This record gives sequence, C-alpha cells and structure tokens, in this order.
Amino acid sequence: MPTDFERDTDAPGAILPLTSADAGEDLDAFAPLILDTRRREEAFRDWPTTKKAKAVAALQHIASLHSMTDWDEEQLLRYLGCPIKTRSELDDLDRDQIDRCRLYVATVASTACQVVTMSDRRAVVLELGRIVHDRRLDAKSLRKALERTGADDISALEYVRLGEISSAARAARAAAGLRREAISESGGPFGNVPRVHLSPGRIGQYLAGSRDLLGDAVFNFIGEHLGSCEACDAAVERAAQ
Repeated sequence: MPTDFERDTDAPGAILPLTSADAGEDLDAFAPLILDTRRREEAFRDWPTTKKAKAVAALQHIASLHSMTDWDEEQLLRYLGCPIKTRSELDDLDRDQIDRCRLYVATVASTACQVVTMSDRRAVVLELGRIVHDRRLDAKSLRKALERTGADDISALEYVRLGEISSAARAARAAAGLRREAISESGGPFGNVPRVHLSPGRIGQYLAGSRDLLGDAVFNFIGEHLGSCEACDAAVERAAQ
C-alpha cells in the first residue's frame, strides 16, 4: 500500500505538495470537496477563473475514481498519493501545481476505466500510485511509461486493456526505469521466445465467453489482440484443445 508522497514541491505527485499550513488549525477538510459541489463552489468562489477550472476538472476526475473504486474520499486520496488535507493548503497551490494534479488524476482515471471490475480498477490506482511515488514521475512521464512498447512488444496500457494488471504494472515499472527489462531484451537463452501476454486465467475466461467477468471492452480487445499476436493466439488454441 503506497505511502504519502514526499512533501515538497518537486515530489512526483508534484502533484499536490503540502504547504506550511498549521495542521492544528480548525479548517474545513479537503476530501469533502470531491463530492460536495456546494462546498466546492464556496471554496473556489474567489479563485481566478483558470485556476478554478483546473481544480474543478481535477476533482471531477477524482470523483470518477471514487465511483470506480468505491473507496471513501480519504482512502482514495491516500492511495493516489495526495498529501493535501485542508482547504487552506489547497488555496496555497498555484495554477501550475493544480494543473499537474489534474493531468495526473486524469491519467489514472483514463487508465482505470479501461477495465471493468472494481478489483482491477483499484489495482490500477494502487500500481500507478506506487510507480509515481517510487520513480518520482510527473504526469507526462507516467503517460509515456504507460504507452511505451517494452521488451514484450506491448505497452503497459495495452496490458491494462487485456485486463492483465500485474503485467501492466511490471511493464510500466520497466518503462519508468524501476526494474530491469524482461529477459527477451537481454540476449539470454530465452531472448527469441515469443511472449504470451495473456495469463492462463484470462485465457480461460475468454474461452468460456465470460463477458460478465471481463467486461465487453476487455473481451473485445482480447479478440483484437489475438489477431495480431501469434504467441497469444497459439496459447488460446492450445487451451481450447
């Protein structure tokens, strides 16, 4: 479970850095602004238009993640790595800091919505939070890590679309420089062995036609993937025999 991000303006979660606000002050909590639009309007009433628009967009993405994961607001913020606790800390952020937050949570939300089950969506949030914290990435670097084609000839984002969250995390961490690339790039004895991207469990669900478990988007993307990946297609054929 990820810990809170480093509390400085250069932290990955450069996202939302803490300020020097006194935690003992009697201030309204930040978390309720995620779902309470009335309190949000009050909090942002005197903000410049552009800063307000970016903050509202960020909170809307967080609200979407709240719906996808069913975590309470404080849990979700913790797993995202957001250290902001009070409205005064939020007030102290400038427009660029707010925008970095917006880009980060937008990336997490757009990735999590590629899968259907709550457990998969929670896993996406946790894994991306860990990667950003461990590598001190900004949102743009996280997106690049997700989209980069790695040693398996597939990107982390494609792994997510296949419903293979563990493999997606491994690929994203490798792309971010957190872990060595897969052996297929090392020139070792298995360097030319085609990589099967689908786990046995996922293959079984696909062969059983379990759209209810996989979700239509994942089920359909597996079908598309089999049309372009000989290794996975052969693995599915073997499992069907």
